[in-house]
Amino acid sequence: MKRSILFLLWFVAALRLALPSPQSVHPPLIGDDIDLTAPFSNGETLVFEVNWKPLFFIPAFKAGEIRLRVEDSSYNGRETYKIRVWAVSDGALARIAGMVVRNYYESEIDRRSFHSYRSFQQIRQGQRQRDMELLLDYERDRITYRETDPSTNPPRLLRSTNKTGLPSGATDIVSVFYVARLRVLPVGRTFSLHLTSRGDFEEIRVTAEGEERISTPAGRFNSVKVTTIGGLFQEGGDLRVWVSRDDLRIPIRFESTVNFGRVYGRLIRLESPQLHRGLIRISEAAVP
Repeated sequence: MKRSILFLLWFVAALRLALPSPQSVHPPLIGDDIDLTAPFSNGETLVFEVNWKPLFFIPAFKAGEIRLRVEDSSYNGRETYKIRVWAVSDGALARIAGMVVRNYYESEIDRRSFHSYRSFQQIRQGQRQRDMELLLDYERDRITYRETDPSTNPPRLLRSTNKTGLPSGATDIVSVFYVARLRVLPVGRTFSLHLTSRGDFEEIRVTAEGEERISTPAGRFNSVKVTTIGGLFQEGGDLRVWVSRDDLRIPIRFESTVNFGRVYGRLIRLESPQLHRGLIRISEAAVP
């Protein structure tokens, strides 16, 4: 039961989207021949409060917080954005589950093509510890994945793979949430992405469903509701993300209906060097 709860809490810890038909008829969201501009930049920080609602007659529990930060970086001589993510358990659900979660993630993506070069996951969930690194070498068409258990001395190697067959415009489980911000998604349109977590690629579809006015503790936003086709969690469920309809295209809310209820998060803090006065109102107090 504890492991099931943790899968629900940390959507970035168990990303696994369902594989649609082998031949996609939808245009790619990113690619070498697609000119896109990032709405995010060095220093942008987003903080989400994560909640879990098990059943309709049981109140929601606070599960913890997720913090995401973008930093200018470089990888093998190429200019990149380094995306860093911290997922920390907190609140009533953490006390009920009796397990402390301290997960950390990194992703290096190219600043022009936005495809992923490197992904790192540091999983700390109670007694379970895992370090996972994924390297994508486009020049050699090579994918390298290594997973270790750092709780032993020396760390125990659990899996090591090298394979070929690297698709253009690859994304990882962290960068996928940023490449979805690269363009204004027209309502009703669907785009495709190639996503990998442990070296195996799956094609996912991203669809803009409709526009909504959303209130969060960080302010009120006009937004577009974006969904993925297929299950997001290993235990089932689709992901829905509300992205602001402004120049920054910020994810302001997410949710997923899974086997044991519903997981949802809302933006509680935004820091961005691109933020102009009056573009987005920032407040620590909840919006009524």
